[in-house]
Amino acid sequence: MWLTEASGYLTMVNYMYTKKLLHSTLRSALFVFSGKNIITLVSACFCLAVSTMAVAANQGGGTGQPTPVEIVAHEPFQIDLGYTPFSGASVTESFGVPAGKRLVIEYVSGAAQLSAEAGVLGAFSIRTVASGVSVPHGLTYVDQGPGGPWVHRYEVAQMTRLYADPQTEVSIGVVTGLGGDGEFVARVSGYLVPVQN
Repeated sequence: MWLTEASGYLTMVNYMYTKKLLHSTLRSALFVFSGKNIITLVSACFCLAVSTMAVAANQGGGTGQPTPVEIVAHEPFQIDLGYTPFSGASVTESFGVPAGKRLVIEYVSGAAQLSAEAGVLGAFSIRTVASGVSVPHGLTYVDQGPGGPWVHRYEVAQMTRLYADPQTEVSIGVVTGLGGDGEFVARVSGYLVPVQN
């Protein structure tokens, strides 16, 4: 019974202290911001509340214990697949993801140059396998007009957020309208993350 009363007393003291601290803070805010826009005062109170919640969250939700943060090392990754001459309606180049690592693709760039016989570009895409599912992702390309012996030169430069599982193939390719001759190049950059088995 005595312990219960003591616990209740401490809870009441803690409540009164918190209430007094809040009143003191608001009184200070009113003094500092008196005569100024009420929105400024509301903003100050909001910032105080957010800061208080952030401190509580950082202390393990009020348990007094720090919240553990897992730091995962990122290994930079980039590859240049080089220029690939082709003849036909499509061409694809690919590379493998190392074992024990997941590839996060952040940027893709490339170009496709087509002859008059090839017509216009139909698609420029990248395919990855994530969580065992293979999916093609279309990339936005821009026709730069004729250049050298080529009637069309298409370029891609796009930020992405794509994932590729360990020991899978990432393929990049183009599809033309009519076939014919052309050249194709692709470059990929991002980072590798260790995967725990």
